[in-house]
Amino acid sequence: MKKGLKITLIILGVLIGIIALDTLQAKIFDNSPLLKIREVYHGGDIYYIDKGLFVNHYRCNDDEKVTTWKGTKFACSIKEDDTNNNALLNCFKSKVEAYITSEKNVPKEEKLENLIAYEKNNVEYSYVRKSEIGIYVILKTTDDKIIQELNNYFEKEYEGYQTAINNDYKIYVYNNLNDFDLENDFATCYKD
Repeated sequence: MKKGLKITLIILGVLIGIIALDTLQAKIFDNSPLLKIREVYHGGDIYYIDKGLFVNHYRCNDDEKVTTWKGTKFACSIKEDDTNNNALLNCFKSKVEAYITSEKNVPKEEKLENLIAYEKNNVEYSYVRKSEIGIYVILKTTDDKIIQELNNYFEKEYEGYQTAINNDYKIYVYNNLNDFDLENDFATCYKD
């Protein structure tokens, strides 16, 4: 065999071996692959996904870590006692989403750090959506400085915004029509 072909085959064999070992260690030990691209999610149940060549490693917000083969669907588990809380939160989201959605304006995800500076470890949950019509933020934190920062942001940027506190969630909503009553609309979320 020619020397160039041998070198090419050795290099190719080493690369395939590295990829195979990386995939195996990730799957066997439920670890993140070393060769990966990380996608961080702000809000929702998933904190980040490490996308490897053949496996995905999920880290949920409740510290659950799972490694799955590519193409396998995965959803973070919901704690039994959080089921009612999640249903309530989903109701809140659907109500406030309607305030900033129209036929031509679909809200897009926005990151909380684009609005205010804050310590990420002090925020238990944040969900931000923005459209040309308005913006809403759902926040769960015990840090008064973060709440004050967000209050200052909304006072400066959105005159006539509304806010409510429901089930430990602080909710801010603004649309340019100001045609809603946040507290009244949320009351329907508590009725079954």
